[in-house]
Amino acid sequence: MTRWFGLTKSALKRQQTNKEVGANPAFYDLSRQRNNTKDETQEKLNFVIAQLEVLQEQIQNMQKATENKEK
Repeated sequence: MTRWFGLTKSALKRQQTNKEVGANPAFYDLSRQRNNTKDETQEKLNFVIAQLEVLQEQIQNMQKATENKEK
């Protein structure tokens, strides 16, 4: 009867096991680790974006200085 719903008995058993709190602590550790990695990556990305903005500003200032010298 369970096959009619597309789930085998072992899949149903796994589903019930996964619902139990603390059934697989390694999974929660990996999930937490993944979130920390996302946060670290976002911080690095924000830092790189800030550096790019500074470089763009410096390039614009250099272009303005070059234009002023040509005049």
